[in-house]
Amino acid sequence: MAVLMNWAPLLPLSLVMVMLLFFKVPAREAVVIGILVTLGLGFLNSGIQALPLLEARLPDIVLITAQVGMVLWFGLFLFRLLEAQGMLTIMADGIGKLFLDREWLALVMVLGIGPAIESVAGFGTSVIVVAPILVRLGYSLDQAAMLGLLSQNMVPWGAMAAGTQLGAALGHISAQQLSARSADLLGPLLIGYAIAAMAVMKSPGIWKRLGWRSALLALGAAGVLAILSHVLSPALVGLLSGLAVTGLGCLLQPVRSHSHDLKIGSWGVVIVPYSFLTVLLMSTTLISSIAHWTATHGVIHWGRSSLSVLQNPGLYLGMAAVMAWWLRPLPWSRLGRILTDTCRPWQRVILVTLLYVALSQAMVSLHLTSRLSQELGGAGSWYVAAGLGLAAIGGYLTGSNTASNAMFMPLQLFAAHLTHISPLFVASLQNSAGSTATWASQSRTILASVAVGKPRTNHHAFTRQVMGWMAWILAGMLVIAASWFVA
Repeated sequence: MAVLMNWAPLLPLSLVMVMLLFFKVPAREAVVIGILVTLGLGFLNSGIQALPLLEARLPDIVLITAQVGMVLWFGLFLFRLLEAQGMLTIMADGIGKLFLDREWLALVMVLGIGPAIESVAGFGTSVIVVAPILVRLGYSLDQAAMLGLLSQNMVPWGAMAAGTQLGAALGHISAQQLSARSADLLGPLLIGYAIAAMAVMKSPGIWKRLGWRSALLALGAAGVLAILSHVLSPALVGLLSGLAVTGLGCLLQPVRSHSHDLKIGSWGVVIVPYSFLTVLLMSTTLISSIAHWTATHGVIHWGRSSLSVLQNPGLYLGMAAVMAWWLRPLPWSRLGRILTDTCRPWQRVILVTLLYVALSQAMVSLHLTSRLSQELGGAGSWYVAAGLGLAAIGGYLTGSNTASNAMFMPLQLFAAHLTHISPLFVASLQNSAGSTATWASQSRTILASVAVGKPRTNHHAFTRQVMGWMAWILAGMLVIAASWFVA
């Protein structure tokens, strides 16, 4: 029975994944079953004492979900508003004229523009921005949603590296050291992201036409990430890397014989809300006085948990939406329809997110994850693979690098102590693998589907595609990590 309980966390997780991938069980029902199995295992382990343990986690479940929910709601509202105003069409046309090759533009959005957006706002915001633009550039709904998810390739530096900084604090490690080591692990994988993006596009002749350019762009992205992560604060790495890669993409783009005229006036109206959003987010993060004020005001406390409303990107997405409406007002009746169109998909996404957070917190509170960590601690050199898998589970379950690090970083470092492996190495593995798995989580895949207007009927096929690409990226990460360990 003791051995069974040590490996118990694998049962609900495996059950959820099998139901999602092979039996087409809706995400909501699958995770509810996973929660019930977890509770059953918890009661077998702790008896009636499991109840107060679960109750203590309720504030974490609610406030983590509220944090994500704010970003999702205001992000979706901003998208619907810009769509109704015609601004997304103007943006797509403008970007299409700056980047004269559609496939090259998609690649730059995956490696440059998307990561820059995600580094500022976090919580999957780049998917909400990138995927709808790609639809308007002519990509299918599946292609646009998948490319939007692939743009989540710098999640450790998302939301100004909040997850990385939390992981460093939990592990008593320098945030810059963790950022740099994570960049060394993730940088080479940007080539894999480029390959995945080009495969998703399925454009005839794309490998021959863009092959060497895409290789240079991916290598340039890896080099920029490595350099900046060793010299800059983690909060700035993702944004500046994304902007540098976008600039490199402008220089490397294929040359066309004809020219296009870009209407600066209409383009400027579109840029204002996003520029306003960027300034607000950077001000509340990088200006110490403003950062301190927002961190100490507008904070909701519940038990030992808290939610900082003024530091949540959702608030500033909402302000950007107000700015967009002020620039191009719409009738109140139209605004009401936009609110309705925002709430319907948001309810579906946030319910799934709530259930996955509840599952992860139930596993932590019932000590199932700590038992698994102790069992894996005896794996010796095999812990490289086991630790990567554990981190990926955390990222997949929570859909958040911050939540994944909060859930598993202390346990990973405890296992590192048992196996006599470098704590910094294990911490970077947790940070990198956990962040990679977030874009394959159900909350992110549903968000991508909602952002492009995909029907729910074929979501399981899309989920299998996402999981396949995630496995490809994680396999590459395992090879790199194993080579480090051997060396």
